[in-house]
Amino acid sequence: MVASNHNRAAIDVGSSVPTERLKAIRYIKNTIIGNFTKKGLYISLAYEYIDISLVGILRDPSSSIELKIESAVALSSFAHGSDRHVRAIVSAGAIPPLLDCTCSNDQARLVEASARAIKAIYMCPGVSREVIFGQKVPVSDISNLNISGHSHASLTPLRTTEVVASIIARISVTHSEQSRLASTGAISLLIKLLDPAKGAVSNNGSSYPRLQEAALEALASLCRENPVIGRKITDCTTDQGDSSVAVIFKLTREKRPLMKLLAATCLTNLVRTKSLSADRHEEAVNILLPTIIMLFSEIIPTPASAQHAPLVFAYLVWDDENLQKKAMDKDAIVKLSQMIFCLEEEHGDGTVEEISKAAATAATGASGKHGLGTGLPALKVRRSALLAIAAICYQREECRKAVIESKLLPHIVAAMYHPTNVGVRAAACQCARSLSRSVKNLRTALVDSGIAVPLFSLLADAAHPIVQITACATLCNIVLDFSPMKKTVVDFGGVERLVELAKIDYPRSVNGHLRMNAVWALNNLLFNADIEVKQRVMSALGWNTLERLLFDPDLMVQRQALNLLRNLTSTRSGEDYIDAVFSGLGTETLTSILENKLLYMHQNPESILHVTYESSQKWTQFSPDGAVYVPGTDHRLLRLVRAYLRHEVSVVRVAALWVIINLTWTDDGGASERVQLLREKLGIEEALSAMADDTDMDVRERVKTALGHFGASRGVTRESVVGELEARAAALATVAALQAREEGEGVGMGRGSAASAAAAAWALGAMLSWERGGEVPPPPLPPPPPSGDPGM
Repeated sequence: MVASNHNRAAIDVGSSVPTERLKAIRYIKNTIIGNFTKKGLYISLAYEYIDISLVGILRDPSSSIELKIESAVALSSFAHGSDRHVRAIVSAGAIPPLLDCTCSNDQARLVEASARAIKAIYMCPGVSREVIFGQKVPVSDISNLNISGHSHASLTPLRTTEVVASIIARISVTHSEQSRLASTGAISLLIKLLDPAKGAVSNNGSSYPRLQEAALEALASLCRENPVIGRKITDCTTDQGDSSVAVIFKLTREKRPLMKLLAATCLTNLVRTKSLSADRHEEAVNILLPTIIMLFSEIIPTPASAQHAPLVFAYLVWDDENLQKKAMDKDAIVKLSQMIFCLEEEHGDGTVEEISKAAATAATGASGKHGLGTGLPALKVRRSALLAIAAICYQREECRKAVIESKLLPHIVAAMYHPTNVGVRAAACQCARSLSRSVKNLRTALVDSGIAVPLFSLLADAAHPIVQITACATLCNIVLDFSPMKKTVVDFGGVERLVELAKIDYPRSVNGHLRMNAVWALNNLLFNADIEVKQRVMSALGWNTLERLLFDPDLMVQRQALNLLRNLTSTRSGEDYIDAVFSGLGTETLTSILENKLLYMHQNPESILHVTYESSQKWTQFSPDGAVYVPGTDHRLLRLVRAYLRHEVSVVRVAALWVIINLTWTDDGGASERVQLLREKLGIEEALSAMADDTDMDVRERVKTALGHFGASRGVTRESVVGELEARAAALATVAALQAREEGEGVGMGRGSAASAAAAAWALGAMLSWERGGEVPPPPLPPPPPSGDPGM
């Protein structure tokens, strides 16, 4: 009988008799609200037909208002069911007629029901924006909805305004959408809604704080990572003349946890976009940290606070060392640890048996003693807490120490094994990544925890690229030379697995992350590596693949590939692999690669560094007759190096100088011929002389060494160099004294005298160094900045 009633209702939705249609829709609506099983039942019966019929009712001008209201409510309930439901509703063309219904200003109930249906559709997290919005987000239509916030005798208009504000929060994602909404005047209207005296109380005195919360959520979305919108918000005032920032400050002190959370979210976004004045910024930080940390304990009244507060906290502090220290001092790590401990006390550490038990408990409708339930909300809270831990210890060593001392590491490792929730596994990897930025942790706590094994296993989680990306980023630190876990990764086949990830052509969405992290990990693995490891990496990677990575569409991948090439040719481990590089890539190909990078990466100092140091190491390769290799007759590569002697970034100038130093090293065969080439055909000696007064000390020291090589090739003695330095120092000292006297007479040449005095001091210091026997010459290979980067 029950099944027949459902069948009858499904059929009657398409009836030509209005009363029968109304009765059928009401029956379906009352049946499916809050009942996922019944929604599935109607899907199996004739959902597509029902869906099209409901949308048809909204489109039909002859449909009664009551019929449209019931149809909109039913669509809203279906949209709360699953991703499949939302896709079907959107495919049926529900959004345009729902938007049309919101324009019925004389029908408040219809406007509210339609707006709630739109909100339910836009809130679906599992359906891509492309599916929901089609080719265009209906920003103009949404912004035209009623958002007046004027007081009314009933709460219906206020509820509608609340829904519209919530919709704005959902569609304010891209800068274009944010700007288009701001241009409609939405910001000033939303600011007015923050004032309870203006927008959140009806004429009969009923309070409606949810309107303020919706307005805060919309404002937070509008200004997220958008400084222009952020400044527009801070420039706004309420009708009473109060600053918008002052009102938001006040709302962080409200009793409602959700109100505090949304106010803190909005304020955090304003801080992140640097939209606040200096004094307001400091005030905001002092308000935010205790407010958000307090919300970590707001589990019982609002699980949403426990879920979202750690994410807001992570966004606030992740790249700010001072905020991380302040947060630690306010017991943020302690409270986050307690949150994780409580979750695991209630739900276990995530084994299959424990999750099955939790699911069975959830089916009965039971809640945990901490008010989080036992299903997805608890897992989301766990993920959020882990991400907050990862953020607070990302940069400061004392914060990492506090995390280790809080006994969280075993729980982090356990979360990496979570069998069902991708977010928990990825968040645990983020924690491991932050902790692995510490040399001490790499040698002690992380080794003892056995963290390398789950990290390596997560590299194989091809179904979830976000887990692979994070695990691979952590392995970049794990495989550094000073980490005892490097051998574990290699023994478990880490080289071959990383090479596999570096070779795969990924979808555009993950291409720039997973491949980069894989190449970065291989690069770090080769830092100071012995020849066996280099051979193993190149045997798996192949020279053709390395060449392809050097020209990858993603610049970050190219940079790491250059660094990998540099580490291959480095002899800091005491073993020479340069012959294999020349043989594998070929001399012409290698020279062409370096020329290309120096020619087209002039705006990327870090990449230039890798190329110039690679060139420096490349030109220490000896030919059979003892001469250092110098590329082709056109000397294009050397001309590019000369150009970088004038680069605005000092470390690039130093790298270019090392190329010259290594080419002119006096103990190498053929040095005098190369010096003659560099002097007469390329004008290098003249360029070096012009750099003698460089503002950077390291540059000046390298210039001195290089000029010494040129002097030695002419038979210049140490005594002659000392005499030249004495004369130069005396001249510079005289100029400095004259300029100082002129400054005393009011001529005003402070900047020039400071430079001259510095040059004179340098010359005198150099002279004294030579008089004492000179400094020990640097080795032919420069000590480059470590290519193995523990700062992932």
